[in-house]
Amino acid sequence: MFRLLLALACIFCASRKVNSCNTDILSEDRIDCNVRPNDQEKCETVGCVWCPVSQANIAACFLNYTDNFNVILAAASNCNSRGDCQIAVNCHPDIITYQPNQASCESRGCLWLGTDAIDDQPRCVYYNNSIIEGYTLFSGAFPLIEASAICASCDNCFHKINCLPNEPSYRITENRCLREGCIWCSETNECLFGATSGLDGLAPLCKSCTDCPLQAYIKASSQAICRKKRGTWCSNRPSSPDDKRCAIISDNTFDECSFQKLAASTCTSCDNCQSPIIDCSSTDYYETPYTCVEKGCMWCPNNKTEPTCRYGTNNYRCVSADFCDIQFPRFQNIVFSRTSSQRPHLSRLMEVFCYSQMGVWAPSTYDRCLSPSPYNEAPLARDLTKIYHYYQ
Repeated sequence: MFRLLLALACIFCASRKVNSCNTDILSEDRIDCNVRPNDQEKCETVGCVWCPVSQANIAACFLNYTDNFNVILAAASNCNSRGDCQIAVNCHPDIITYQPNQASCESRGCLWLGTDAIDDQPRCVYYNNSIIEGYTLFSGAFPLIEASAICASCDNCFHKINCLPNEPSYRITENRCLREGCIWCSETNECLFGATSGLDGLAPLCKSCTDCPLQAYIKASSQAICRKKRGTWCSNRPSSPDDKRCAIISDNTFDECSFQKLAASTCTSCDNCQSPIIDCSSTDYYETPYTCVEKGCMWCPNNKTEPTCRYGTNNYRCVSADFCDIQFPRFQNIVFSRTSSQRPHLSRLMEVFCYSQMGVWAPSTYDRCLSPSPYNEAPLARDLTKIYHYYQ
């Protein structure tokens, strides 16, 4: 365990500040520890930072971390039950869309404090929610990861967690479930978190400009750019607040999805890539091995005139805000915004929540919390993998 904690400290040491009031964290980014009583002694006893400011709505006692991983880890490590919760970090910040309740809170893998919350403490908080007995890698902090590890199929699922907890049952379809990278159980109409391969069914969802999910689009501000990205320009689709006219239509033309489907069978590796080899290079930025692989394509240096960055079995991915051309919201109905009367750090809490629920945070988009593709490339999954390999 000591080696594990040391590895975590080494990887994320840049996010931790030693001097309690000498912090680089902006006031609006402070994650409130919500200790009670809210004073310096209690705050520092539980490992938080005490640094009051003149604004009443800025947290005086806060977690001194800038990365989502350590925010959740610190919160969960200091909250074990309703009667033993030293740090109460809000797990239900999307109050504009949904009023917190016990069912919604527990569906997120979080703890419902209810009437045990003191004064204005949040009712729904992150906590040590261990699912697998004997699980050693940050047990309890990331219950969705644990649940996925023991849910391989509908018939082999030891702990069921609903993948779309906020959606009404009539809107949860097989296509929607698979698009989220989750497991669809047709006999029970359940959509579960599980160890799946990810968002492999994008193309079948979009058949024409009039029969295509609104979120099945590529970033493109004009028809010319759309064509360069091998999309299909649909003038009937919305142009604001995000321009969604460049669709990924699954048909016989060479649009984005057709290229993926063709290359998946003809280009399985750099040494086994049959003609036609399809160029995946960007027209908007200088292509590098990093940018090529990050967006799901294959980097194949060669002395021929063949494309270096090409489509292949790697498929197109959504792994970060910068490399996520195909956008699907992780939560269809949640509005990730705050009103002027709400506390400034609420936006930061929404980013943490998106991360905890295996989403990709993209603050410049309207939907903000996007579905990762493939599912195991969610930032949380990648962080856990990085630390796991370091520890090994």
